[in-house]
Amino acid sequence: MKQQKKGRSVQELIGIRTFTKYGLMTGRGELLFFRVAPTNISVLSHANIEVKIHHLMMVLSALPDIEIVCTGLKQRITAG
Repeated sequence: MKQQKKGRSVQELIGIRTFTKYGLMTGRGELLFFRVAPTNISVLSHANIEVKIHHLMMVLSALPDIEIVCTGLKQRITAG
C-alpha cells in the first residue's frame, strides 16, 4: 500500500529542480557552492600570489552573472 504525500517536499518548497555537478538548479537559475580555504600569503612569493589572483580572476570572469557571499567560520545566515 502506497502512502500519499501529506505536503510538498523541502526541494519543492525552496524551488530546487535538480542537483548539478557543483550545486543546485532552481527556477531562477543555477546556484553553485564552493568552499574556499584561505592561503597564508605571507609565506608565498610575489609571483605565486599573482598567479593565484590571476586564476581567481579567470574563474570569476567565466561566470558573468556571479554573486558572491563570503562568510566566516562563526557566521550564520538566518532567515528573518
